[in-house]
Amino acid sequence: MFSYNDGGYVLLGLIIEYITGLSFSTYIAQNVFKPAGMEDSGYFATDQLPQRTAYAYIKNTDGTWRTNFFAVPIVSAPDGGVYTTAPDMARFWKTLIENKLLSAGLTHQLLTTQIATSWNPPYTGYGCGIWIERCQDTVSKIFPGGFGSGCPLFARRFILKKTLC
Repeated sequence: MFSYNDGGYVLLGLIIEYITGLSFSTYIAQNVFKPAGMEDSGYFATDQLPQRTAYAYIKNTDGTWRTNFFAVPIVSAPDGGVYTTAPDMARFWKTLIENKLLSAGLTHQLLTTQIATSWNPPYTGYGCGIWIERCQDTVSKIFPGGFGSGCPLFARRFILKKTLC
C-alpha cells in the first residue's frame, strides 16, 4: 500500500544536514540550484521574497483572498516550500536528464517507478520523490507534484515520452 508522508522528507533533510554539516537550504543551493543554473529558485522567507517572486494566496471561505504568510513556515523545509520559476524548472529537468546532478545510475533509479499506487492517473506510480505515470507499459509522464497552502506545484507538463492512453 502506498502512503505519501512529508515526514520522510523532513528526515531526509536532517540526514543531509548531519552528513554535510550544511543547512538543507545551503546544500540544495550549492548542489542543485547552482549547477542547474536555477538563479530564481530558493528557500526564501515568505515575508522577504526577492523582487521577482510571486506571493502565494489562499482563498477564504467567503471568496476573498489572503497571502499565505501565516499558513506556512517563514522559511520552508525539506518537505516543501521552495520558490522556483518555470524556466528554472526547465533548467532543473535538463540538467537532471543530462546526468549533471546525479550519475546516470542514480538518475535512472530516481526516475524509475518504485511503487505502483492505487491512485487515479496521473498518480499511478511513485519514484524517488517523482510521480511517474505509465500507459501501456510505457512511461508517459514524469513530474513533481506537491501542495502547500497557496503554493501548489503540479508540473504535469514535464512529459518525457508522449504516448496515447
